[in-house]
Amino acid sequence: MKNWKWKTPRWAVPATIVALVLAGVVIATPAQAQQIPCYKSQGGASFIASTGCTFDGGGVADVYILDADNDTTISAPTDDQLDLEVNSVDVYQFFNNTGGNHAYALATDGTHSFPREMFSLFDDFIQQTLVEADTPWILNSGSDAQAIDPAINAQERGALRITTGNADGTTAADGSQLASHIPMQADSGGLAFEARVKIVTAITDISIVCGLTDSTSLEEPATISGTTVTTTASNGVFFVYDTAQTTDQWYAIGVDTNVDATGNAITGTAPTADTYQTLRIEVDSDGETARFYIDGTLVISLTAAATSAAVNLYPTCIANATTTTSKSVDVDYMYAGHTR
Repeated sequence: MKNWKWKTPRWAVPATIVALVLAGVVIATPAQAQQIPCYKSQGGASFIASTGCTFDGGGVADVYILDADNDTTISAPTDDQLDLEVNSVDVYQFFNNTGGNHAYALATDGTHSFPREMFSLFDDFIQQTLVEADTPWILNSGSDAQAIDPAINAQERGALRITTGNADGTTAADGSQLASHIPMQADSGGLAFEARVKIVTAITDISIVCGLTDSTSLEEPATISGTTVTTTASNGVFFVYDTAQTTDQWYAIGVDTNVDATGNAITGTAPTADTYQTLRIEVDSDGETARFYIDGTLVISLTAAATSAAVNLYPTCIANATTTTSKSVDVDYMYAGHTR
């Protein structure tokens, strides 16, 4: 052990441990580990560190491994941020607030543990009725009699039902939309949108948009014909499913000041009738990058000019029938929020 050098990290393990592991790689046998300067003595399956000993993770991801299969860890690969990973997923990330006065935690589902550090909108739609004036929502519907304002649908776990018209397939006649009246901006940091949705009827002859857009009026932020994306919104990020497209799958779309984002693309994932899917969008504070997830899987990343960072955006889901058959979409819940 004369030439054994330790740079990062510095710690010890007892002889009862099989080996010292760094980021999933065995770097020392028990005998070697006991020569580390931090090692003092062991008690049972633990060890006692020398007085004044420090543990330097060196900013390495997943550096402190806590379980037998090496997938539960604590690390700080990003400056001033602590990540707690369980089963190879960062379940909590701890940050220091901008003012430096206190910290907050952000779960990977977008839920902040300390509400004072964030603004969030979450609705599980468990009310008996949805009254626009008593909620954060604006309820829009087209001129056709079959197009009705989104309404609570009594079912297990509760849901909001969006019901389209059956007139001529235009949004003005057949559209039905839920939109928040509360604006959000990407430059606040940590902007995220999530909704769990399903098409109740057949997945044909329908268009759906869910995400963040810059208008609360009845409007489809984007439509698709063939492989051509047409954005109506000037700014926003959203999932789009439009059966006028060549391949009937979700698209990930962003628009920044009337310029479509680089990388707008089909996700490779289609909806299934009467089956819920969780749609999630995360936007960086500069508005340049947006990540799109379906059922927890990253499907598309827009990496340039995803949307404007300083423009008000509103959570929304809108459905429209593209023929003369009324369609229904259920929203199990909707969440949107960002840091204060």
